[in-house]
Amino acid sequence: KAMNETLRQDIIPYVSDILKISKLERPTADRNDAFGEDISRLVGSARIKFLRNYSEAEIMRIVTRQGLDVASFNIKEFERIFKAVLGVEIPSSDHWLRGEIDAFTKQNVSLISSIPEEFYKKTEQTLLRDVMAGKSTDDIAEDLQKNYGISENKAALIARDQTSKFNGDLTRVRQQSVGLTKYIWSTSLDDRVRPEHEEREGVVFSWDDPPEDGHPSEAVNCRCVALPYVEPSDEE
Repeated sequence: KAMNETLRQDIIPYVSDILKISKLERPTADRNDAFGEDISRLVGSARIKFLRNYSEAEIMRIVTRQGLDVASFNIKEFERIFKAVLGVEIPSSDHWLRGEIDAFTKQNVSLISSIPEEFYKKTEQTLLRDVMAGKSTDDIAEDLQKNYGISENKAALIARDQTSKFNGDLTRVRQQSVGLTKYIWSTSLDDRVRPEHEEREGVVFSWDDPPEDGHPSEAVNCRCVALPYVEPSDEE
């Protein structure tokens, strides 16, 4: 939303001026010489404005907070599911959690930081291409808004996918920390489940021997979870 705000306030209102400059220069100047520099300065200024509010340090703060929220959710679900499946309460030690959150933060700061870099780069390329093609101000504005839609979709995908992956990672570490070596694959039981994951519903897997596309939640946008499994004794 903040990126789109810079697009609407700091770029689109100046498109008509860029078009006028390009028409004046075109007979005597290189097609992407001076007005190309104007476009670079315009987009660069918008990018700097965005980064004042969303520096890497601010992104790190947001991601760390998200990691802590996921960890809080995960421990509650771990204890609830463990009791529901096995009928017992189990103490959980989180001495390893800080390292997991640090790794989650580092990975996602990199992923999230790539979004504005790609967004402003694509904005500059779109402006340059459309101005050289002689498109109207309205058409250029429409093309720029489409770029925002792509960035918004990518951001939503990262948010869903990385949150799910981190939750799955914490589940794996928690189960292994209490001595569980296997889990029961559990799907969302709806029509969005991948066919290959649907076939794994209720099947026992080993943490040391993952399927080809990984454990639950490791595939992109996978919503499957790993339920705790205890190997029955001979008497049981």
